[in-house]
Amino acid sequence: MQLILPSQEHMKSFLQMAKSLDSEGHWWGPHPKDIQLDFPAYLGKLAEARSGQKINPDEISKTEFWILDNGLVAGRINLNHELSEGMKIRGGHIGYGISRPFRKKGLASFALASILEFAKQKGMKYILMTCDEDNIGSIRVIEKNGGKFKDQVIATGRSIVTRRYTISL
Repeated sequence: MQLILPSQEHMKSFLQMAKSLDSEGHWWGPHPKDIQLDFPAYLGKLAEARSGQKINPDEISKTEFWILDNGLVAGRINLNHELSEGMKIRGGHIGYGISRPFRKKGLASFALASILEFAKQKGMKYILMTCDEDNIGSIRVIEKNGGKFKDQVIATGRSIVTRRYTISL
């Protein structure tokens, strides 16, 4: 298990993971088919977000890592360096997704622990995390990594309750 910065070298494996998450409705960001059309441009956008460059005022700076298992991209995890108002309700500082064939192997817990250390090194003092109230796997991962239940909210336009957690660094 390891976290890596996105790279051309892992394009095929990343696209398989992205398509898998998209088929389950767990994908966020550009559609995998659009990414595949111009993978170098996608990598460039991720590098811009990592550096804090903003082309659009609605964008936030963030760092994306890919989660490798035996050399294959099993998932991804993002650290948002800042939060928009909407992300304070649903989204938080960290979002992750693990492709179905790689679940229940401890990858999400490993990735979250690793990115929390990265956030601490960046000088962040606390993390806000959110998940749907029925996402038992994410609840366990967040709590295992020190997440303290804060409250529950219903985001505008959704009927599912969002649980919010804080993690002190």
